[in-house]
Amino acid sequence: MSAWRSPLLLFGIAIILLAGGALVAPYFIDWGNYRSDFEKYGREITGRETRVAGDISVRLFPWPRMTVRDVRVANPAGAKLPELFRADEIDIRLRLAPLLSGKLEVEAININRPVIGLERLASGQGSWKLEPTGNLTGVFGAEDVEVSAISVTNGTIVLADGQRGGEAQLDGFNAFITARSLNGPWKLRGEAIVQDQGISISLNTGKWHEGQPLKFGIRLAPLEGSGLTYSFDGQSSDGKRQEISGKLKIEPTVSRKGKSDAQENFRPVVFRSIVKADFDQIRFSKIEVAPKNAVDVRTFVTGEAVVKLGSILKIDANLKAARFDVDSVLGNKGRKTLRSMQSLDAVAGFVEGLPQNIHLHTVVDLTTLVLAGETLDGASVDLDVVESRLKINSLTVALPGQTKAAFQGSLLVGSKGEKAKQPQLIGDLKLDMVSLKDFVKWA
Repeated sequence: MSAWRSPLLLFGIAIILLAGGALVAPYFIDWGNYRSDFEKYGREITGRETRVAGDISVRLFPWPRMTVRDVRVANPAGAKLPELFRADEIDIRLRLAPLLSGKLEVEAININRPVIGLERLASGQGSWKLEPTGNLTGVFGAEDVEVSAISVTNGTIVLADGQRGGEAQLDGFNAFITARSLNGPWKLRGEAIVQDQGISISLNTGKWHEGQPLKFGIRLAPLEGSGLTYSFDGQSSDGKRQEISGKLKIEPTVSRKGKSDAQENFRPVVFRSIVKADFDQIRFSKIEVAPKNAVDVRTFVTGEAVVKLGSILKIDANLKAARFDVDSVLGNKGRKTLRSMQSLDAVAGFVEGLPQNIHLHTVVDLTTLVLAGETLDGASVDLDVVESRLKINSLTVALPGQTKAAFQGSLLVGSKGEKAKQPQLIGDLKLDMVSLKDFVKWA
């Protein structure tokens, strides 16, 4: 895979060289027939059908500048998304002095209302993989092109999967992008709207070297209000599998107007893991889940998990902890719920709130469990959650009075409305005890 085929250079190839190359067109383009030559050059550097359906205005002096309208670069034949890139308007400004020394320094590129369509095709190939047919380095090499600023206004990014049929969309994409060269490092700061929620986006890459993984870091956080902040630092593979790997951190973000952590149902909990992902699955290893600012590693929940991607998300997780204190992760509201008759309602609400396309299987082993002030030993649970149904395959725990409890059953989440039904826990409970007196006294 060459640098020119890297998805990182989507803007660098499809926009900068496409438009910037035209700005220095006296080297190789007949301006009398500019539109057709422009489209031909676009086809050569992308390997895709390229059209400029709108107006083109060019000014070479005193500063090189070009504005093109209604620019379109097609996706491969058979793609669900017809276009890899289109924009209502692209305005490009170059610095004149660096041209004299054989460098192309882009002062600014303003892209208005772009739509970027990234798709995994039915063949498994990514639509962003370009197949240039022309000589891209005939005038400027990748290291000779510096990008001072790319601004994106009111863009849309569409992600599609031609094999599984899924699709996602980011709207209102605004970003500011810089690069020391087309090989990087690249830096992006932006924002977008995903499912009616605003998010901030930060992306930094290392420098691309042929035959080596590309290192990058990305951070997604809510623009306003409370939510989760996702931070990932890792690298992409350069092989056929199209894999990424690295470290993931997920932590809660509370707005300034939000309630204090102590008043909420849950206190802040931080998730950390080593991640390896491709189009088919995400594998989590060395998972650590712990209250924010926790220092006692015995309280960390650790383990591993695999998420199978598809129209149905299948999650298989195995977790464990030497000591888990439920009170340490609950706020005041959560502790009150735990000690009340509403705890079953809370569990049922969680199960009902999971998307229907998530199938969860998890095993949790806790050497010591602290629950509502009580210390219990040897707690273990194996459960499945499928389509708002919770099935407890096995639940075992050691209770006072040298009692061993084992339960197997299901949670019926109940219903709302005129014929409302309360959640019910049904199944088989087995108690194996040595001292009935001690157990009854505890109970």
